[in-house]
Amino acid sequence: MEGFEGNKIRYMGSSVAKSAPCDDEVNSVAFSLKEGDKGFIAIRAFIIRPKSTDAFSFFLPVEWRGDMPFVDLESLWIPPFSDRLGALNYFGLMVEIDGIIYTTNLFDKDKEGKRYISNCNLLCKYLAGDVDADAVKSAATELIEEEEAKKRILELEERIKDLNKLLSEKDQIIYKKDKLMEDYRGRADKIIDAAETLYIDVNQQWFHRPAVKKALKDIDRAFIE
Repeated sequence: MEGFEGNKIRYMGSSVAKSAPCDDEVNSVAFSLKEGDKGFIAIRAFIIRPKSTDAFSFFLPVEWRGDMPFVDLESLWIPPFSDRLGALNYFGLMVEIDGIIYTTNLFDKDKEGKRYISNCNLLCKYLAGDVDADAVKSAATELIEEEEAKKRILELEERIKDLNKLLSEKDQIIYKKDKLMEDYRGRADKIIDAAETLYIDVNQQWFHRPAVKKALKDIDRAFIE
């Protein structure tokens, strides 16, 4: 399926295998399905005019005709289940399940009564009856849990950064303390060496005094006598 004369196609999703990623503007979309299968492709077509651009959204039925897949551009896809109805707008695809709107519009993810679904093909498969409501609900819940997990990871990473900073500060404090201890030990050794030298000098000077020498001689003489 191709756009014509420079017009664009915005692929919004499909219930069958396709070549384009969801919510992407392309010039053409290829699809495939098994013989006997049916489904649909959701697109938004842009008609470019000299002074304006018009946009139209479609659910186009695809089926096997003859010996090849076929896109019916002249008919609209009719959901096989009356309680599974979808809608298309510029921002994406949406369906309602048990009073909750499940949408591929990222801007609606935090709005009350709405749940964001990143996989637009899943919503298409739900509309076509290929998956049940639980698959859609589970996908929405997984996205919420994944987002919460990412926030938790970011918080933990910030805490790790803070802890690493504290550990770095602790290492700096220990280094400074060890450095001071080394300086104190060096100073203490110098003081002890100086004191010992002074003690030796004092002793030597004391013994060389005349009065001390005479007293020592008198003591020696007294022991001899």
